[in-house]
Amino acid sequence: MQVLAESQTDSFVQQVTVGADRVPSVVLFTARQLWELRSFCFDARCGSLLSFDKTHNLGCMFVTVSTYQNLALDRVTSGAPSTFIGLLFIHGKSTTETYNVSFSSIASRLQDANFQVDNT
Repeated sequence: MQVLAESQTDSFVQQVTVGADRVPSVVLFTARQLWELRSFCFDARCGSLLSFDKTHNLGCMFVTVSTYQNLALDRVTSGAPSTFIGLLFIHGKSTTETYNVSFSSIASRLQDANFQVDNT
């Protein structure tokens, strides 16, 4: 119930889905993270990889974390772009259906991203 209440007031909580199994799935990200994903991961000339990794052993829940390279911020020591945490997905089941609901939500917010390929 607390997560549902947070979804009404906290802009970080983007979606809460509760299925028949009564285990909520929560998609978390900020407007800035979404803007950076669009800017860095969907640039045809120098895009960054968008990676997802499911973390285990967090009790009865899982956290799937996305990461990307912030191409506007280089590390001082190596000169390589810094890796940032992107979208977070908290879920109780790791089924195809659970991932489909969450990734569909993310895809709908990224659908206007520039997917053009530079043919030069």
